[in-house]
Amino acid sequence: MKLITILEIIRIEEFIFDHTWIGRLLKSREAIARVFVAKSVYNMATTRALLDRLEIDITLRRICGFENRWQLPSESIFSRAFDEFSKSQLP
Repeated sequence: MKLITILEIIRIEEFIFDHTWIGRLLKSREAIARVFVAKSVYNMATTRALLDRLEIDITLRRICGFENRWQLPSESIFSRAFDEFSKSQLP
């Protein structure tokens, strides 16, 4: 799977620091960062489309770091995190 290869190469988790983010635990921020990469890899235009995919795609959800659907943050949390990632120039 293309996403797995990209995640292995870029190791985005190494760029997430707990002092930078307010709110959710660092582990959640790492998973959200992986979802951020997936959104780009799969060329998803909206966060809603991405969340809909994560709701039904068990494999994608687990690759990104969420074992269960109930662990997925809300659309607003994803949007805020994506905004933070963009402002921080996350690679």
